[in-house]
Amino acid sequence: MSAPSKGSRLWLRKARRDERGRITHASVWIILDGKHQESTECGLDDRDGAERTFEAYLNRKHLKAAKKGLRDPDQIPIADVLALYIDEIVPGHARAHETAQRIERLLTFFGDKMLSAINGEQCRAYAKSRSTLEELRAAINHHRREGHFPEPPRCPEQLRCL
Repeated sequence: MSAPSKGSRLWLRKARRDERGRITHASVWIILDGKHQESTECGLDDRDGAERTFEAYLNRKHLKAAKKGLRDPDQIPIADVLALYIDEIVPGHARAHETAQRIERLLTFFGDKMLSAINGEQCRAYAKSRSTLEELRAAINHHRREGHFPEPPRCPEQLRCL
């Protein structure tokens, strides 16, 4: 039985040396994701650059997952729904930067949940602390129109996506 995955993360690969102790490969930040490894090409002193590269990697991963086709809402992370919306719709918005900021707040609040987990209590809590759920509603409807799930999940009144 294999050990459970630790999830996607950054890891610092220490400098590698030859038998004389000379550095043959400098320290570098690596993205580990299950069995996949990918260099950020950022050295020891560039953690910020490594984190930006890691964020871009996660965005690509979620976008790829978002386009996989028809799935059950229990199998769709809200992060995938938001990634598809950011990639396909937000660039056409007049104030795309502001929309992206609102989506970032949605991602912080809902991003670790599955689409089927959205409920009225969560929506009220988000709306109380932030304001509108318009971008989430629009992202869910776009995801559905693109054919990635058969019908809208039962939505709380705040989303009005039925």
